[in-house]
Amino acid sequence: MAGFWAPYTNQKLYLARLQFDWMGTGATGANPAFQESARQAGLFLLHEAWLGLLNEIGESFNLPKGGKERISSLSDLEKKLGATNSEVAFLLGLYETPKSWLRLLLGEQEACLYPRPKPETQVPVELSLAAAEGEGMSRYQLLLQDLKDYVIAFRERTQEW
Repeated sequence: MAGFWAPYTNQKLYLARLQFDWMGTGATGANPAFQESARQAGLFLLHEAWLGLLNEIGESFNLPKGGKERISSLSDLEKKLGATNSEVAFLLGLYETPKSWLRLLLGEQEACLYPRPKPETQVPVELSLAAAEGEGMSRYQLLLQDLKDYVIAFRERTQEW
């Protein structure tokens, strides 16, 4: 049963995959600014997919649909459903694990919201972005795949027969 939030979550996952694929194919060329732009856009889209999933979980447990009442964080979902809810408990466990895909996703996305610390010596923007490029695409693809896997598993658990 697809609800109000499922298409939103699917759309954001798809668009994030397109960004990461674009970044990984070399279509961005040698321009590190394009690489960084694709990386940040993909992370923001993954974060929106995460928020869509939280709202999808809330929707499956009969919280109000759509409108201005949007679940904006895991703690917000916990307040509305309680920590004893199986989905919330599982996600809280993931969040408390420092190397989990959820913690990495939220950390990466939050890092995009703040400027990077100024280096001791002035490094041209192109060089500092090229250093970030060496992190590798597989890390972002893994975040995307882990979130997609959880979405699919959640939907299978809550599907009505």
